[in-house]
Amino acid sequence: GMLMGAALPTKSTGTYAASRVMAFMKEVGCEYGDLTIKSDQEPAILSTTADIGKLRAGGGGKYVIENSPVGASASNGVVERGNQAITGQARVLLDSLEARWGVQIPYGHPVICYIIEYAAFLLNRFKVGHDGKTNYERCKAKKATTIGIEFGEGVFWKKRKIAGGALAQLTVTWEDGVYLGIRG
Repeated sequence: GMLMGAALPTKSTGTYAASRVMAFMKEVGCEYGDLTIKSDQEPAILSTTADIGKLRAGGGGKYVIENSPVGASASNGVVERGNQAITGQARVLLDSLEARWGVQIPYGHPVICYIIEYAAFLLNRFKVGHDGKTNYERCKAKKATTIGIEFGEGVFWKKRKIAGGALAQLTVTWEDGVYLGIRG
């Protein structure tokens, strides 16, 4: 039941989409072993599923691609509900951010990419299912822990210490920043 969200630069993304899927599969523990992917027959999706197969080739395990019938989007209902959930959560994050900053953020702005990934991250860790557990709890068998910082909030972050002599100890290690979420 884990969800992954990523904003893609274009529909034909080369290997970017496949590498993001592989990172997600590593996060949830199914990077290797047998895998069945179900997709529609859109050319960009077929290309991405082929790229995923190439990236997994060294890991072993069967890799099966099931294509749903043309025009039968209802057969991908679980995926569609996941898309709707991520879109809804991203809309909430964007609305909150715009209200807090007092600006209208255009859809082409780079922060949108972070919002989409963070929306999936939040749903996986905090949306409670019918069994009283989150997707993360079902996958990892433990509760999720995360810091309680709102998306787009101003934060101080600490840089790594600089190696050097006595003057390196005087270097300021704190910087201003903006919290843009966590990548799983």
